[in-house]
Amino acid sequence: MTAPAPAAAIAALAPVAEVLANAARTSYKFGPAGRICLPSRDVVIHCVEGIRQALFPGFFGDTDLDAVGITAYVGATLERVAHDLLEQIARAVGFAEGRDFATCGYCKDVAERATTELVNRLPEVRRKLASDVEAAFEGDPALKIKEEAIFSYPGVFALSEQRIAHELHLLGVPLIPRMITENAHSMTGIDIHPGAAIGERFFIDHGTGVVIGETARIGRNVRIYQGVTLGARSFPSTAPAIRSRGSTATRSSRTTWWCTRAPRCSAGSPSAAARRSAATCGSPTRFRPAAGSRRRRRRSSRSRTAAGSERFEVVTGARQRPHPVTPPR
Repeated sequence: MTAPAPAAAIAALAPVAEVLANAARTSYKFGPAGRICLPSRDVVIHCVEGIRQALFPGFFGDTDLDAVGITAYVGATLERVAHDLLEQIARAVGFAEGRDFATCGYCKDVAERATTELVNRLPEVRRKLASDVEAAFEGDPALKIKEEAIFSYPGVFALSEQRIAHELHLLGVPLIPRMITENAHSMTGIDIHPGAAIGERFFIDHGTGVVIGETARIGRNVRIYQGVTLGARSFPSTAPAIRSRGSTATRSSRTTWWCTRAPRCSAGSPSAAARRSAATCGSPTRFRPAAGSRRRRRRSSRSRTAAGSERFEVVTGARQRPHPVTPPR
């Protein structure tokens, strides 16, 4: 058993504690009741794990499910998640607005609307994630069983967290979206900002060191590899748009390079020829079909036809902020 600290040592801690407390008092936003209530990172991550269990039941959480009971399982999981997430969003809004969430009707109204809207968008999130898994299966010859990507691939894990966080970001929820994506960042080494808009069938192979910034706009059928940054350089927000076509997206140790290539956009390791032809792009960026591009068909490594692929171009321009879907105060 640990011996209690001497009284002299406890007394010596009092000045340090007072300095730290004063720093908190001057920097935090205390509500009218004189208290501060923050969202819990642990509870938020637990909610995301619950959403993942509802999106892919059996892969996460309870692994023994039957066709009859799966509906009740998913429903009970979503009910628990909605209850916990409602309070966390109210806490986040209250902290951001300098209000006491327990007595703030506006905070509760925003939380209820955001939670309801997020639950309603989960089927679309699930559809996009299923397309990401399909893209991983087609793009990685080492993947023998499609479901292995759901269990094991860091890119799929990071995308599942980002797609959930992105919906909350669009709804104007403060604090929580970044908590979610930074949890994935710490676990996978893949840093995707919740503001990034990512189309379906997106595959991150390996993934370590991938960075996708807030203003990135990525279309469908895009694949990137480890160590690639789709992110910001320090450009003025009023800078004119910059476009790059027909080159290969690469990354060097100091420079972010952008690529577009038919029939799919792919970003990978550095190439001297590509570095000479690529353009350096700033914030924000997005991939979109290039003007005059022709649709092409090709066989994948698994001899499956990948239809509807296009040449893409990277476009950069002024920063755009999301429009929060919140009621007026």
